[in-house]
Amino acid sequence: MEAHVEKASDLQLLTPEELSGLVKVDVATLVQWRHRRQGPPFVKVGRLVRYRVDDVRAWIDGGGQ
Repeated sequence: MEAHVEKASDLQLLTPEELSGLVKVDVATLVQWRHRRQGPPFVKVGRLVRYRVDDVRAWIDGGGQ
């Protein structure tokens, strides 16, 4: 049985550094938000932290809550 896999073109991921530049906060702030379960949702790809573009947009549209 195959798991649902999105097309690579549909799955846009940001690094913490890219998100930091987008929302104008330090990478260290993103780290604190993750530990406090605040900020935009994130995913782990192996040991790497990534942010889905759609999740970031929804988080921003929701007022950063």
